[in-house]
Amino acid sequence: MRSKLKCLVLVAALGACGCKTTGPTGGGPGPRPGDDQRPPSAGPPSGRGTKATVSGQVLETLDADGRTYLRIVWSGRERWVAVPTAKVKVGDVVSVHDGVELQTFTSKTLNRTFERILLGQLGPAPASAPAGTGALPPGHPPVPASLPGEAAGKAPPHPPVAPPVKMADLKVPRATGPEGRTVAGVFADSARLKDKSVVVNGVVVKLNTGIMNRNWVHLGDGTGSADQKDHDLVVTTTDTVKVGDKVKVSGTVRKDKDFGFGYKYATMVEDAKVEPLK
Repeated sequence: MRSKLKCLVLVAALGACGCKTTGPTGGGPGPRPGDDQRPPSAGPPSGRGTKATVSGQVLETLDADGRTYLRIVWSGRERWVAVPTAKVKVGDVVSVHDGVELQTFTSKTLNRTFERILLGQLGPAPASAPAGTGALPPGHPPVPASLPGEAAGKAPPHPPVAPPVKMADLKVPRATGPEGRTVAGVFADSARLKDKSVVVNGVVVKLNTGIMNRNWVHLGDGTGSADQKDHDLVVTTTDTVKVGDKVKVSGTVRKDKDFGFGYKYATMVEDAKVEPLK
């Protein structure tokens, strides 16, 4: 009888003060059966919780997996970005917004792993550099935002990307001397030539300048084939050349070079001296 009386007194007291029973946190009613108690979304895959916007000039495009992969450059800094499939061509200036940075991202279709890539949405090109104009004009504003951990780039005009030269009918004399090789010969004998000097004559078929403080020359001499992937030799140099030049390249063969950002070269020539072919 006493216990029942105590319960009635307690209930009456709670009702008088207007108190409510609470859940474990003490901030409101406890969960009821059927309540969704799952934690909120963890946010973007990168876990950074922030989204970036980047702009740049398109150096390369790849379509796969319902995406368009773009290699872009701004003020000498290259990066890979990916957007839903879009019509973009080399030389266009683009902006990618709502970007989320991913590390070690693999495209099975391309059979390629990007060590660092920004997945986002393609936006309109910067107003002062409409798409398709090639080089960024002088006085272009800074990049709207940068990838996490990077400083926003300033925007001196980047040299336009020259169109590649066709490999067909390239004819240059083979370099003479004990270090003389053809382009295909460097690939074929690359294991033995690793870290050794070679001399190669060829034509500059493609050129990217001012990237990682060097110029990236694609050299062809009519040897090799696209099927065997031994017709286009990548050479790094600080010398100045232009697409279409016939040149003599003297440098060191490197194997399995990995510069990050998805750039891996099984065979290339570094620290080369490039001079006109006489």
